[in-house]
Amino acid sequence: MARVVLHLEALDEIDTEDAMRSIAEGVAEDARRLAAKGKTLGLSGGIGVIEVTKTGAIIESTARNPRSSPEHAAYPFWVEMGTKRSKARPYLRPAAYRYRTP
Repeated sequence: MARVVLHLEALDEIDTEDAMRSIAEGVAEDARRLAAKGKTLGLSGGIGVIEVTKTGAIIESTARNPRSSPEHAAYPFWVEMGTKRSKARPYLRPAAYRYRTP
């Protein structure tokens, strides 16, 4: 067995931004793979990493429903969570869960 224990104070000495970027890119790649595939591939094509810091990252899905107005940005959310008319087809949460610690 190999073990490394990191203390919060030690993180100041480690450049964690590269590791965070690698994890965020992995989550985004998995989310693209898991996203529902339509004719335009708009949902998977709109997934990307928009911000990375030493302590976190933001992965965003910016797809628009082609039948909705351009201002309607909730389409990725409703695919992920479902509606009363369509069941949920999660893609972001399962991608992120793969990288969480037990």
